[in-house]
Amino acid sequence: MTSSDDRIVRFHDELTAWLDRQLDAQSEKLLWGHRDVARAVFNYLWYSHLQLREGYMHHGGKDYLDRITLNIPAPPDGHRAMIESDLAGHPWRGTLEAFHDHILVYADNPRHIRHLLPVMRFFKEREQPVVLLTRTEDLPDEVACEQIRPLYFTPMISQAVTTSGLAGISRELAAFTHTLLCYIQWMRPKAMICCDGCQTQYQLAAIYCRRLGIPAICCQLGWPGFIHAGFRQLPYSHFLTWGEAFSVLLGEASPLTGFHAIGRLEPVDSQGSHDAITFFMQAPVFVSSEEYHARFLKLVEATAQRYPSRRIIVRPHPEYDDTARTSAAAATHRNITVDTAPLTANTYRMTYIAVSMFSSCLVESAAFGCVPLMFNPTSGFEYPLLPEELKTRDEESFFDRLDDIMQHPGGRCAIGHIQYSGKECLARFAASIQSII
Repeated sequence: MTSSDDRIVRFHDELTAWLDRQLDAQSEKLLWGHRDVARAVFNYLWYSHLQLREGYMHHGGKDYLDRITLNIPAPPDGHRAMIESDLAGHPWRGTLEAFHDHILVYADNPRHIRHLLPVMRFFKEREQPVVLLTRTEDLPDEVACEQIRPLYFTPMISQAVTTSGLAGISRELAAFTHTLLCYIQWMRPKAMICCDGCQTQYQLAAIYCRRLGIPAICCQLGWPGFIHAGFRQLPYSHFLTWGEAFSVLLGEASPLTGFHAIGRLEPVDSQGSHDAITFFMQAPVFVSSEEYHARFLKLVEATAQRYPSRRIIVRPHPEYDDTARTSAAAATHRNITVDTAPLTANTYRMTYIAVSMFSSCLVESAAFGCVPLMFNPTSGFEYPLLPEELKTRDEESFFDRLDDIMQHPGGRCAIGHIQYSGKECLARFAASIQSII
């Protein structure tokens, strides 16, 4: 008998297969003009249909998905002409053409901007013009200090968008698809650089760049642990990773992308107190659920009770707001603190044992001198970059391993997947960029 736990993992594969079948039958509707945007449309729809998991789990699995039909309306006659008309004569064209041959850094939020600041600084120091494309006005102070010019993304809502078939399933998707086409066509940057890589807007920009022969480069920001569909068949021409192990695993899922192991852009060091047990929270998606998320929170409180003199840190996931429950845990147990500081590096410096379900911290923290420890009850889930002795599947095995680590202090994790960081990484970045651009 298949357990419900196995189905958490299987759902993602079957959602991918279902969506492939749905889109294969409508491939002619996945063209924007004559440009194939199927990969980006798939990505957007895959994320937006993750909400089907509860129905899948409780109402028939694969049969449940097969009872759902996804219909993309056909574009009207003359739609391609509407697109080409905007490309040729839209009033924004002249403004965007002024950025020709710039390095286009696409970073849609403060976290991504901070991560790519070393990249922007690198090009500025070499007198290569840089423009930052973003939707956020919450810019880090360094952007102004480095005199990096921001270009605020403004959706184009023309007839090409409002009458399109894609607008029939998502007006946001249609607006991004058209706006980024026009931006890239007009700007003709020397290269496009982003980070993370699973975001639909970055993938759209990469698709348009590759079609024009412009390098589309993605820098690793984290590690998904579970390489789901958002990190498969990536459209970037190049992907710069933290190390060779990441290049190998990501490369197996994206054979058309060139992977280059350069290291972690931000510096790494093992300094700090390293006295806390830190729980890095994840959203209840992918290989987690509300049930498992609640168990993880109970594990935090049980650890605080078991080690009342030990500092316990809870670090919320930046994209999942669980303030009420984490604050309640901190209010109940005096040794629990909630850490929302912008830089994860500062958290690692306080951390002795880094606990998570599938976070990138399970490999990243080791570079800072922490001991990573996985707690993930999801049957069938594997985390290939972590040794078996640092993986636990239930509360009993978790505390057995935690107690063992605590009783033998002073040891540090020997995982060495991130070999370069900071200045060393930037030197390798320079060598890679020289071969790409």
